[in-house]
Amino acid sequence: MLKDDKNLHASIFYEGIPVVFLHAFPVNHKMWQPQMDYLRSRGVGYIAPDYPGFGMSPLVEEEMGISGYGNYIYALLQEMGIRRAIFAGLSMGGYVALSLFRNYPLLFGGLILANTRAADDNPEARQNRLDTVERIRRTLNVSPLIDNLLEKFFTQTTRSHSPETMETAESLMREATVAGVIQAQRAMASRPDSTALLKEMHFPVTVISGEDDPLIPMEEMQAMAAEIPAASFHVIRKAAHLSNLERPDEFNDIMWQLIQKSR
Repeated sequence: MLKDDKNLHASIFYEGIPVVFLHAFPVNHKMWQPQMDYLRSRGVGYIAPDYPGFGMSPLVEEEMGISGYGNYIYALLQEMGIRRAIFAGLSMGGYVALSLFRNYPLLFGGLILANTRAADDNPEARQNRLDTVERIRRTLNVSPLIDNLLEKFFTQTTRSHSPETMETAESLMREATVAGVIQAQRAMASRPDSTALLKEMHFPVTVISGEDDPLIPMEEMQAMAAEIPAASFHVIRKAAHLSNLERPDEFNDIMWQLIQKSR
């Protein structure tokens, strides 16, 4: 089922306690297609929304901090009457998941944090985001950003030998609006440090790193996992930043383990 109203578009297959997929920047909910197919084949419900300004969700005019994205997800779940879910956030999706946990901790029955971090941006990373915003604002062109991210989202092997994966990722990026990209970059640049929240996660948590992720090293993610009570830590070999797309079978196996613990 597809939900599409004036505020938020989502792909929904709802049975029991659902998995809520929170997508990376600057793609949309369709990055989770291998995981949605996997869960559907097993009769496990899921909800995969697009953030405002991405995919088919219209942009909102007001400036959004990272908590604004979480509030949109929360409103969708409230509308559906969902009081408990398993969340899966990759990259920016992890930031949104942590914001949701900060504000609505009782929603969480389980959590996957993939290729993401709890810490806020350091000054250099924050300035890089703001510089990117200014370039896009002047040129209204996101192509340089997309080209740069494609180099970092996938390993050299995938870039050379899996053109269909690359085409899929680029297509999803090009569905983002310029204003949506700017809004999300500003939100990520201003997000708070969520490290202190990790010790409060008393439910099943799985942390997934790509072995060759140039954006968030696996050592950093392992340290993050160590702060979470009883978290499990997994490294997906021969994967970079979009590990769920690059190695979907391995990602799905790890996801299934977390679901079994959480339901």
